[in-house]
Amino acid sequence: MQRAPYRIRPLPVALYCISLLSMASGCARPCDENSIEVGDPYRNWQDIEVSPATVEIEELAAGTEQRIEITVSNEGEQDLEFASTTLASWSDAAFVLDEDTVPAILEADDEVVVAVDYTAGILVDRLGALDFRTNDPDEERTTVVLKGRSVQNSPHAALSSPIIDFGFQYIGEEDRIEVEISNESVDPFHITAVELVQSEAAPAFHLGCPSVPVANCTLDTWNTLVAPDLFADEVTAETSASFELVFLPTNVQEAGGLVRVSTTDPERPTLTGLLRGNADGASGCTAPTIAITGDAGPFGDLTEPTDHLQVSVHVSDSEQPAETLLVELFLGSQLYADELAGTDGNVDFDLIVDYHELPAGLHTFTLRVTDACPRSNEASFVAAILQAPAATIVDADGDGWPEGDDQDCDDSDPNTYPNRVEIFDAVDNDCDGDVDEGTEGWDNDCDGYCAHGSSCHGQGPAPGSGDDCTGLADAPFGDCDDSTADDDGDGVADGSEVFPGAPETPDYRDQDCNGTVDEGTSLADDDGDGFNENGFSDSGRDCDDTDATVFPGAIEWCNELDSDCDGQVDNDCIDASPAPRIAGDLSPADYRVPLGGETQIEVVVFSADEELNFQWTADSGSFESDTTTEPFATWIAPETGADSAELIGSLASLAVDVTDSAGQRSTGFGTLEMAQSLLGSGVCGCSVIRSRAGPRPVLVFSVLGLLTLWRRRASLRPKPATREDT
Repeated sequence: MQRAPYRIRPLPVALYCISLLSMASGCARPCDENSIEVGDPYRNWQDIEVSPATVEIEELAAGTEQRIEITVSNEGEQDLEFASTTLASWSDAAFVLDEDTVPAILEADDEVVVAVDYTAGILVDRLGALDFRTNDPDEERTTVVLKGRSVQNSPHAALSSPIIDFGFQYIGEEDRIEVEISNESVDPFHITAVELVQSEAAPAFHLGCPSVPVANCTLDTWNTLVAPDLFADEVTAETSASFELVFLPTNVQEAGGLVRVSTTDPERPTLTGLLRGNADGASGCTAPTIAITGDAGPFGDLTEPTDHLQVSVHVSDSEQPAETLLVELFLGSQLYADELAGTDGNVDFDLIVDYHELPAGLHTFTLRVTDACPRSNEASFVAAILQAPAATIVDADGDGWPEGDDQDCDDSDPNTYPNRVEIFDAVDNDCDGDVDEGTEGWDNDCDGYCAHGSSCHGQGPAPGSGDDCTGLADAPFGDCDDSTADDDGDGVADGSEVFPGAPETPDYRDQDCNGTVDEGTSLADDDGDGFNENGFSDSGRDCDDTDATVFPGAIEWCNELDSDCDGQVDNDCIDASPAPRIAGDLSPADYRVPLGGETQIEVVVFSADEELNFQWTADSGSFESDTTTEPFATWIAPETGADSAELIGSLASLAVDVTDSAGQRSTGFGTLEMAQSLLGSGVCGCSVIRSRAGPRPVLVFSVLGLLTLWRRRASLRPKPATREDT
């Protein structure tokens, strides 16, 4: 026969309440029958709930404002009183609490919306915490973590080039350049203004209206045709913006100015471009073109004094009208004729050449066209002078020149004779004793380098060098300016300063022939941040052109550098690697932990460093692991023992030191209450073991004794047998 189980009867309400009231004054309210429930001892008290507990705002464009709404409710049956509602002292200024939404008292089952206004920033996340301090007996302090994801890749406005060089342009002729504004980030910005700064007496630069002459593109016209779209459209990473600038010089003198573009990019609100035109004489000028029209080859045999030398030429220039170009006809150094081209660029020469002054044979004539820079270009043609040769004269190669002194230097080669055009073929084509002079295989400007990549047969003379040059370099490769021109009039060939490996100077030329202009000088944007050391004003000069994060208007980081080039180091700076920041108190999974029990403790920490170390400590109990690499740890309450009476109801103080890889440290704190495991449930709606004034061991053990006594007596009463028991 099975033994009948014993029935355990509940402790009478009166006995509970009498015991509690007689032995302690720890209950906050009297007991009644309706208050008897098994569960959380604070269930019927004040109970604060917040939603959401963590607010993470998505990445917004810098300056965007957003309102954060946090719902606060009282889930208890007593009034929830707010001692304070504040933003934590370490919160960023980007968060502003709306004081008008903060409650003083929240009745049972009521809720309210507390608002925080947030302004998005750039580069550094904005962090904060909203702290509620109330009379909730279980949570005196409740924290809502606030995190604003800032724009990590801020708008990055940039001009297509900080230097806008129109080169050389002749008087009254328009040259147009399209200026592009790009965005090198994910967030858009707008253009708000375009301004030209230049000489008011002789303005040479103008804002351009597409397909409209400058004379008809007034400011009103520009504001009607260009400005609406330019200012209204967003500039994104996929869609750039552009506008036309026009250079219309009133003379051939150097012109300069600035163009300023205002944007809504908070990092680069103003873009400045340097305008140049007709600068440094011919350095921005292209040479004119010349072409001999008609049949190629010799232009007839000149045998009679009345024979005509006829040749037609077409010339042009990208910077000036054709009718301003001078065309000259030479034989050797002798000028035979010169003409200005017509409006169509054509020139016709019809000359009678006195062949009696010329020896028989082939003669090379040279045509030269020169513009206002001055730059020139040449073309050559050959004419034959026929004369009956004497019986003793032998012209073996048939080029019209017999072999001998001052005659054909190689009578076996019909392409070699006096005055022939020298070509790059390692042969003395013109019989002057030099090989390949004037060609890519000759160092014309006497700087030691030839234009050809691997072969060089001689050098000079050049202006200022006389007949003596410095000698050829060991590697005469690729001189990108081997001209003997002296456009600046200093008596030295301009090209002598340009050769492979030459030092770069700020002169808008590629002096070292590497394909890049002025790199390493004050005119170049060496670090690609849109600014150079030369600058356009004190506010536009790059103070470190080796660091792309340093330029006028840049973010001033706390890095011992003048990042924004304002002349001050780390003024109003942003810490690029701040110490770890802890939001609120340590958060335990359970606020009341029985002796011998355990709970998980978590800390909310913000840091850009992913290698954080957490050192956990407590003045009572212990952590399963004192050191972790995760923002949580397990706390183990003390075991029951002789000192249990002193521990029950007392608070354990917890702390965590968070250290980043740079050794920067922050400390977070928290508390939790240690409880008697037998009293895991509450009665009478009272807190019988929690006391802000300290532990009450007498009260706890009195209640414990009553519970034990009642249960022991109840266990002695056998339950009546049932049919199933027999």
